Amino acid sequence: MAQAFSTYPWRNATWRERVDVVRLPPSSMRRFMAVLRAARTHGILILNGFSRADLLAAVLVARLHRPPQVVILDPTWGRGENWADRAACRSVLALFDGDHVHYGVLTEFEVGTFPRTWGVDPARVHKVLWSCTLSDDELVAARSTGGGVFAGGNSLRDWDLMLRASALIATPVTIAAPNLTAEQLRSASGNVTAGPVSPARYDALLRGADVVVVPMQSRDDRASGQGTMLAAMALGKPLVVNDAPGVRDYVRDGETGIVVPRDDPATLAAALRGLLSDEELRARLGAAAEREVRQRFLLPHYVERVLKLMDSLPVHRTAALPPLDRVRTRALARPKD
Repeated sequence: MAQAFSTYPWRNATWRERVDVVRLPPSSMRRFMAVLRAARTHGILILNGFSRADLLAAVLVARLHRPPQVVILDPTWGRGENWADRAACRSVLALFDGDHVHYGVLTEFEVGTFPRTWGVDPARVHKVLWSCTLSDDELVAARSTGGGVFAGGNSLRDWDLMLRASALIATPVTIAAPNLTAEQLRSASGNVTAGPVSPARYDALLRGADVVVVPMQSRDDRASGQGTMLAAMALGKPLVVNDAPGVRDYVRDGETGIVVPRDDPATLAAALRGLLSDEELRARLGAAAEREVRQRFLLPHYVERVLKLMDSLPVHRTAALPPLDRVRTRALARPKD
């Protein structure tokens, strides 16, 4: 039996050698019970910050006399839109938080903001950079160009910035997003096609783009967009992103992408015109971005970072109960952000 247990069943040799895993749906009762049982047999639990079963189990684990160390990965929770929402969110977190709980956030920015937002000890908040979630087959599948400018995603996007910049260029722009308002759609210039698309269409648009833009909101509590940025980079696409919190953990301005000021549509449009008119620059940035992902941001790199955090935690011995069977299966996919 391994020292640690996780609900992330990644198919990675190092991970499977060191961590007992289980693959069950994020909201299933069986998963909830598996975590509770593992809390009595393992010194460390590595849980998914977006699984209801994991977080509910963490509430009961916190009430054990000697709880194991708990690592919650990807805790990019919304804090609500007003003081009542924030108070309610903090109350829920307080049910499972304690000296035994650690949080693996995705950016250096959140190392500072997460403790302030959620009222937890900064010593228990750790930067664990995210990874590209494309499969091996997806990474080598065909790519093309000629699709113009592409922007997509859901979480914390600044579509107003993207629409204002799009009006300043002549190239076709495709925005694949389900959360554009009717007013935003009415304001779109004639070169813009916008609206929700299927996952297959989203993938085709990303693969065929000449330039990819990730226009981010600048929040004071959390970052987002890492999945979209890393997917574009992994496919060798030249990337433009505004300088929102956390961006520079993943993109090196002028080397693996272009970082523009946060709320400056004119500069964003200028960056797009410059890239679209310079095939050599697009090729150089795209190739460098792809190398960066392959060297730092694939699943094995993320696993290494998680294991490094795990190894830094003090572990006490737990009560001996029959161990969980190890289940060998594929990784759970993180929703597109």
